Amino acid sequence: AEMTPRGSTLPPIPAAIARRFGAGRVVYLPACLDAAMWSYAYPYQRRMLTKLIEWAAGDANQPEFQIEAPKCVQATFWQQNSRENDSSPQRRRTIIHFFNGLNTTANHGLPAVDVPLREETVSIHGIKVTLRNRHFEHAIVEPGHVVPKLHDADDPVLELPPLDLHQMLVID
Repeated sequence: AEMTPRGSTLPPIPAAIARRFGAGRVVYLPACLDAAMWSYAYPYQRRMLTKLIEWAAGDANQPEFQIEAPKCVQATFWQQNSRENDSSPQRRRTIIHFFNGLNTTANHGLPAVDVPLREETVSIHGIKVTLRNRHFEHAIVEPGHVVPKLHDADDPVLELPPLDLHQMLVID
């Protein structure tokens, strides 16, 4: 990808360079699009970074789950390995945390002293988690111990209850 600064008559400069290297893939961002996203967050930057990460990961390294939610929903995950006892097989638990970052105060207040206090929340509906190549015995949403709706497709899709502020999906 190339870019030309506004008003420049010089040739375009590299914005993103994607190459194969041996059996792997590498992406270099000389124009600092990754850093600029945190300051400006234009939608095209998010889409470009997503596509570059997916390409660099390759088909064999796609994530085992995909989250469908509005952009105001932040998500992160942890994985735990455990055994019931020394003779049982190792089990893997995935915990996905969801945070509703929708700010109903219209961003009033100084960002430097902004604290996560809320007078109200606007619930986010329709959050879905698609599991890829992942067998699971059960899934639960906390708090509330709610069983998510399961939609059968090529890969299982779990539909979460409405997200107020924070919840987590626990997949065993």
